[in-house]
Amino acid sequence: MLLGFGAPFLAATLVAMPAAAAIRAHRRQALRRELAPIPRERLAAVLVPLRDDPSPDTRMIVAPLIRDLLAEGLEMAPAEGMAGSGDEVAAAAGLMVDG
Repeated sequence: MLLGFGAPFLAATLVAMPAAAAIRAHRRQALRRELAPIPRERLAAVLVPLRDDPSPDTRMIVAPLIRDLLAEGLEMAPAEGMAGSGDEVAAAAGLMVDG
């Protein structure tokens, strides 16, 4: 009895999960096109509160949009080069430094 129920359930799950992911991806692409002309400040006001939406589908659609549309200008610049050679601590501690 349980074996007869398990196979159709597994088959339905194997079809439903990828279908849901495909629908989310399609909707995310459509939203990205619609949201692209909106200024970043307004986008943030709309998208950021949806990160905490009770619907997991909403969160899965919004997270990449936030990352892609609001990430511009958030890249970090590399740090300036250090002035030392790396053995200053050893010299200050009185240890022998070769070189």
